[in-house]
Amino acid sequence: MTAFKTILVATDFSAPAEAAIDRACEIARLCGADLHAIHVVSRPSLDPWVGYVASTWLEEDMDHEKREARTRLAGAVASRGLATPATIAVTTGDPAVEIIAYAKTHGADLIVCGTQGRHGLNRLILGSVAEHVVQSAPCAVLTVKQEPAAPAEVAGNAVAAEA
Repeated sequence: MTAFKTILVATDFSAPAEAAIDRACEIARLCGADLHAIHVVSRPSLDPWVGYVASTWLEEDMDHEKREARTRLAGAVASRGLATPATIAVTTGDPAVEIIAYAKTHGADLIVCGTQGRHGLNRLILGSVAEHVVQSAPCAVLTVKQEPAAPAEVAGNAVAAEA
């Protein structure tokens, strides 16, 4: 088995991304690897009519979103009980491009990211960050789906919803 030294986990805070954080932390513990965690805030495109007034508002909103993401990301990784603290990164841009650039810059041996498992038209329209990362990464990539709920959990939730 390859011993990974630097693991990068990417998250958008979805359920599959939470599962990816769990898996990345588990691998980091087993290998004694450094863990880096990244969240990419997508920069929305501005319509031409919005002008320079909205750009100031947009920058303030993006700064707030980045601060909030940094806090969430640090908390998510810290709660997994790693022996050494993870390196936290929050950037802006295209998620796949930023994840790959970060992996190259920091010499990641493994990238771990969640995947929604979209198919058909949803995948065509929404694209797939995980797929782009797999195709362009400079290292191994592990994609993680959210664990399906156990049948007892699903039944219990259905009963609770009816009550």
